Amino acid sequence: MFVMDFLYNFSNISIMFIFIFIIGILLTILYFIARSVPFLRPRPETFDFAMRMQIPVFSMCGLLLAFSLVNVQGNLKRVDALVTAEASQLNNLDRLLSRFGDPQAQALRVDLQAYVRSIVNDEWLTMRHGTGSEATRHLFTPIARGVVLLVPQPGRQMQVFADMLKKIDDITEAREARLESAQIALPSEYWHAVGLIIFILASLMSLVEISGFRAIAMGLQLSSLAIILALVFITDRPYLGETSIGPDAFQHVLKVMLERTS
Repeated sequence: MFVMDFLYNFSNISIMFIFIFIIGILLTILYFIARSVPFLRPRPETFDFAMRMQIPVFSMCGLLLAFSLVNVQGNLKRVDALVTAEASQLNNLDRLLSRFGDPQAQALRVDLQAYVRSIVNDEWLTMRHGTGSEATRHLFTPIARGVVLLVPQPGRQMQVFADMLKKIDDITEAREARLESAQIALPSEYWHAVGLIIFILASLMSLVEISGFRAIAMGLQLSSLAIILALVFITDRPYLGETSIGPDAFQHVLKVMLERTS
């Protein structure tokens, strides 16, 4: 589990300021270390070299973060589409059961409503930790078995029955895809690499004699990286944080199911 998951308890703007604060503290510490070690103290002959080295390191870090931001936001949209598609399939199954016109099918609709309710109330909480709910999975098993045991009459029920069998397979695959999406996250090696690059950039900045203007300019430079890094972090985990994907689609489907029953 990602060691910084606790940060998702804060608002997005708070996370941005936390990242800015951490990087600012890092630069301050390195600044005083550089001046306490004789061979690291800023000198005219090292000034130009340190300034030139900052440009490629900053550019490399900026490109890496920009690419990562596009990637994680794309993942977020794909996960949202998966959730919406699964909710739609559950609604379609409920509609087919309603059209089947059999007491057993009506009983399965009640079970299906309980399954959707469990997704909203139980499974969504476990998905924040990258796993599914066994209780929710067990609720779907009798639904799938019950659909198979239905005995369709020749004519319209045969077609509805065939559609329900296909829908059961689609829902099973959709749930598996949703649970897999709960584990989507950038690898820890990525965060180690980005942290090391920012450390190198801050180290180069600490080797420069800093005037008031340079301190403001470097602070803004690092703050821009911190904000992009925070945005990557915020959208990295689809089911955590202020911008997380919620069970809204399933709540809406459950409401539609209940209205169809009444």
